[in-house]
Amino acid sequence: MLVWTRIFAAVYRSALKNHPAFARDLRETCALPPATGALAGSKWLDDPRAYHLMLFKLMNAGERPRSDKNFYTNILKVQEQSKLGAHCLATEYEAKARAYYENILPNLPYKVDPADAMDTIIEMMPIELGSDQRRLRDKFVLAGVTDNYHYIMSECRKVVFAD
Repeated sequence: MLVWTRIFAAVYRSALKNHPAFARDLRETCALPPATGALAGSKWLDDPRAYHLMLFKLMNAGERPRSDKNFYTNILKVQEQSKLGAHCLATEYEAKARAYYENILPNLPYKVDPADAMDTIIEMMPIELGSDQRRLRDKFVLAGVTDNYHYIMSECRKVVFAD
């Protein structure tokens, strides 16, 4: 069981960076029931199931229908047009940013440069926080974390919360 869990961890880490929504699905789908007896309280993860889910995802990664491509392109436009108001809740910002980098970004029919994705996440903050947006953008570029979308969202969320 320990070997299965270790192999699962490797599959999970490989999916986490490029497709966080799939990684979350793996964790939810592959959790085995809690152990009983001598192993009570242990949490094990099902490696064969994770491996087969990953293979299925990779094998079916062929050409997507036009309607699917248009859906994600259109939903991105809608998200960009709907701006958050001043003094919005940090949870509203987080939901919007997380939807972008977990669901929309991996499914767009074109590649988005990490710096552009970072800018999109930052620009989701209320427009009244423009000076904070510029400060955060500089901070992320200098730190070299333009592709760490969860960290970017978390830092922006703190600023939105403080507002």
